[in-house]
Amino acid sequence: MFIPAFLVCLLSVVISNIKSLSVLGFAQIIKETMLMQWFVLAIMLEYLLFFVGWLLSYKIKKKYIEFITVFVGNIGLTVYFILVGANPRWYSGLMVFLAGMLVAGFEQRILSLKKKQHIAGGIVSILAFGVMGILFNMLKAAFWSTILKSLAGIFLAMFFVSAVLLFKVGNKAANWVGERSLYIYLCHLGILQIIGALLWDNSIINTRWYIAIWIMIVGTPLYAAIMHWIFGTLLSRKKS
Repeated sequence: MFIPAFLVCLLSVVISNIKSLSVLGFAQIIKETMLMQWFVLAIMLEYLLFFVGWLLSYKIKKKYIEFITVFVGNIGLTVYFILVGANPRWYSGLMVFLAGMLVAGFEQRILSLKKKQHIAGGIVSILAFGVMGILFNMLKAAFWSTILKSLAGIFLAMFFVSAVLLFKVGNKAANWVGERSLYIYLCHLGILQIIGALLWDNSIINTRWYIAIWIMIVGTPLYAAIMHWIFGTLLSRKKS
């Protein structure tokens, strides 16, 4: 997952600097590439915590140990990020992973809920999203306002989960995107920035920006599919 995202971000930095006629050294290019990938690095830290948590829960034979390990680990990461002066999005985003773990842990119970319960869940989550979004906009200047933004995102995701389960959304296209969703998530921003750098022109900025977004919508799943095939082929050959 890291390699495809790194390649897209690297190409984006190179193209942006060529367009601006900047001359950067190799170390600076790598540094800018890594700064673009703060969320990739955060995900890698989370996967490390997931593995440690799974290992402990496997040995202790208690499933909840995995969640406790990740929760405590995220508190430690939050303290570290605050101490080193990292952007608040680094540690507010950690809540998203914890929310995802909770949803995954209760997946079977969520799927077995009745229609009325899905409707109630959708209403509650969309209202909570609205409240968090309003509070975030009112308190943007506050240091911790980005936490409200993360909570708003979590509730919006919960609303979509309720909607998908309520209307039984599922088809080949959705499955295809779902299988490559992490690639798409990690690579879409880099692809958008590449297109934006190539098409950027202040005289027709709106038209070209919309074109860039549509190319990204089509190009990102295509890039994800290609990378999915390459690494899937390599892994299958290694196993055989």
